[in-house]
Amino acid sequence: MKKIILTFTLFLFGIGILNAQEAPGIVGVAPQIVENLDEIISKPILPGCEHIQDTNSVEVESCFRSIMNVKITNQLLSKVSEIGDIGLDRLTSIVTVVITKEGLMSNVKIESTNDAQFGKIVEQQMNQIAANVPSITPAKSNNGEAVNYMYRIPVTFVFTD
Repeated sequence: MKKIILTFTLFLFGIGILNAQEAPGIVGVAPQIVENLDEIISKPILPGCEHIQDTNSVEVESCFRSIMNVKITNQLLSKVSEIGDIGLDRLTSIVTVVITKEGLMSNVKIESTNDAQFGKIVEQQMNQIAANVPSITPAKSNNGEAVNYMYRIPVTFVFTD
């Protein structure tokens, strides 16, 4: 039986690029996200990361990455037999999430994946995480206003002999 090596490469990049425009008749348009990252003075703070003094530092993203790593690992381990049935030794997906100005994790989407079934599993598990994560301190722009902030999270699942 193959050993499972779970590698979650969570390089979180705040990307505030997509300025969503409301289109008539389309439901579920992504929230408007800050376009210029230079306008961000404070990144989203997950519970457990409040001790970090510089709220616009790499340390904030590192803390976010560590907490999300544990959450994603726990969620995907509950699906290991389903993931094993896919039959690939290395599965990857890139998921995006928005931390809203209300402090919620929303708009979970698979940006890319090497297997559609794995992508669906990751998306389902990330939606469960989003539904259960405690309130997040939202990102703030240079005028002190809370703003939506997007993270990109690469997820890699590897089976070895």
